Amino acid sequence: MSETTNARTGATIVPLRSREPEQPVAMARTVELYSKSFPSRHRLLMLIETWLFVAERDGVSERQPRYAQALKRAIHALETSSSVADAIARLRAQEAAPWGQNPHEHARAGHVARVEPRPHPPEHRQPEP
Repeated sequence: MSETTNARTGATIVPLRSREPEQPVAMARTVELYSKSFPSRHRLLMLIETWLFVAERDGVSERQPRYAQALKRAIHALETSSSVADAIARLRAQEAAPWGQNPHEHARAGHVARVEPRPHPPEHRQPEP
C-alpha cells in the first residue's frame, strides 16, 4: 500500500486496511441469475468470458484480483460441468468452504492449520472424609 503526504500539513496519510479476512467473490448467485437470460451453457460461458476480458483490458483484474479469480472459477466450473445447474452447485460448494477453494488445493498451498490436542483439565476431586 502506498502512503501519501498532505502538502499543507505534512501529515502522512496511510490507507485504511481491511481487518476482516478476505472472502472470495461469490459467483454462484450471479451465474444462477444470468442463467435465466442465457439458458445455454455455451452462451453463459461466453458472457462470463467477456466479463473477464473486459476486466483484464480495463485493469480491474489488477485492482481487484479476487474478482478476476472468481470469474476464472466460474468459467472453469462451466467448462467442466455437464450442465449449468451442475456448475452452479459446484460453485456453491466452493464458496461454502471457509477458504473458498477446493480443500485439496487449500492443503497443497500450505494453508492447513495444525490442531494440537488440548490437555484435559485436572479432575476436581473432593477430599475424602
